[in-house]
Amino acid sequence: MLFYFYLNEDITGPAHPSGGEILTDSIIFILNVVPVSISLKYRKNNIINFPIGPHIKPKWLNSPIRLYDNPNYHRNLIGSDNKKRSVIYQWVNLITGKIYVGSAWNGSTRLLSYWTPSTLRRKYPIYHNINYYGIHNFALAILEDLGNSGSVKKEFILSREQHYLDILFISYPHLVINLNQIPGSTIGYKHQPNFVLNRSGTFNPIFGRVKSKEFLEMQNRYRSGSNNPLYGKLKTSSRVGGR
Repeated sequence: MLFYFYLNEDITGPAHPSGGEILTDSIIFILNVVPVSISLKYRKNNIINFPIGPHIKPKWLNSPIRLYDNPNYHRNLIGSDNKKRSVIYQWVNLITGKIYVGSAWNGSTRLLSYWTPSTLRRKYPIYHNINYYGIHNFALAILEDLGNSGSVKKEFILSREQHYLDILFISYPHLVINLNQIPGSTIGYKHQPNFVLNRSGTFNPIFGRVKSKEFLEMQNRYRSGSNNPLYGKLKTSSRVGGR
């Protein structure tokens, strides 16, 4: 079990290179927390670049409904507080001050995914940040709790996320971690040049696999007649023979 120092009191300290103020401590508590290595275990480079700070004062886009200044320590609370709640949330990198805004239909599922190895391996800026700096150098806030998951429409969730993305991109463009200004979009994301090559021909995981007769019959059975998703739908003149 790992122990580390947690800076409890916010006191103005020397200037930080990013323009914020370093949090210094007058009272130091030792907390029993989730090991720092939890956010480093699945990285290619296991060197801990920033074991603990120095931290700057986070900038929130709204007064947080719920604040988790030490996500590793509050991981279970994050799950229980946001279970089946539709939320708008914000991550802040306490080293650089940079910000990520996101939304979730089920808050606990989405937020806890930031500790999931398969999620952290995805090549998006937020995951790169967490992998490089360690999630122990982030703070998390719930900006809005929109209600029970089943009672909130996706369109409304995205509209509220858009509100905060507009604030972020317009007022703090130098602090943006988000890939795109449009919620739910990956427009602007570019795969590595060898992405397609690494997934074609013999590199394809199903290359050369022979499908059994039973499998093909099952596919035909479940996609024919009324089982076909396009069954009974009439094609318009603009779609016949086109895309």
